[in-house]
Amino acid sequence: MFCRYKTNPPIQSNRFCLPEVLLFVSIALIYVSRATLVFAEECLTSDGGCTVPKSYTGNATNGPFNVPLSGNTTLNIEGTLKSGNTFTISGVVAVKTINGSNIVNVGPGKIETSNPSGNYPRAYGVLHSGNKNKTFVSGSISTIGDGTPGVYNDGDDNETTVSGSISTTGGSNNSVPPQPEFAYGIANKGNGNIATVSSGGSITTEGINAHGVYYDGNTNTMTVSQGGSITTAESDAAGIYYSGNNNTTTVGGEITTTGSGAHGVYNLGDDNSSTLAADGSITTAESDAAGIYYSGNNNT
Repeated sequence: MFCRYKTNPPIQSNRFCLPEVLLFVSIALIYVSRATLVFAEECLTSDGGCTVPKSYTGNATNGPFNVPLSGNTTLNIEGTLKSGNTFTISGVVAVKTINGSNIVNVGPGKIETSNPSGNYPRAYGVLHSGNKNKTFVSGSISTIGDGTPGVYNDGDDNETTVSGSISTTGGSNNSVPPQPEFAYGIANKGNGNIATVSSGGSITTEGINAHGVYYDGNTNTMTVSQGGSITTAESDAAGIYYSGNNNTTTVGGEITTTGSGAHGVYNLGDDNSSTLAADGSITTAESDAAGIYYSGNNNT
């Protein structure tokens, strides 16, 4: 039995209890700004999933999702999730999943996270730790501050589809070991990850090294469909950046960069393939920024 007291100090008559089994349901526990618990009556469940119809903001001790979605769970965001000043080992997180095979639908609602002073290690819109997770952004994700990726996939075979918008504003948090994080639109660390910006979708970043989509791994796939766009606005911020081998890119939409050294597509590794479709375009503003840049062998 799990009990929570409504008063401080605790008074036996002012408490509510739940069976232990409810601690493990997929809605996990959502915390709102008053630190009151929100259970199934406000997180509408269906087929093992959870729909958030309202708006929630984290506070100084708890983000909207204090307990991560723990695998094979679907989360639908119809309201607004705002991160508070949550400090965890991962940083500020609006939605976190573990164990893999989770689905997060951001839409028609939105996610907002911020790390304006760089006080926290990182600030994520959606953080997946595991494999075979899926994220669909038909609404919006916006992040502000240093080290603030919109969607971060740490694992293999994850899929991210953007038909709405992801926007990030900020640079890196250089003080974070083992390496700094940047305000990427989407970050994929692993193999076999897939990201698609579909028609009407957009990714925009404003920050040094804030790549639109970042890959660290092999056999990853990136598609910018006709009507989709990626735009970056600072130096060394590539539209798409790969560090790895056997990655594949198809650009049927638009990639635009305006900063020095901000290549449209940057391939660091071997046997990578990039295709500019008939309706696609890559535009860079500076002389040291190539449309497609290769550093490696057997790239096409």
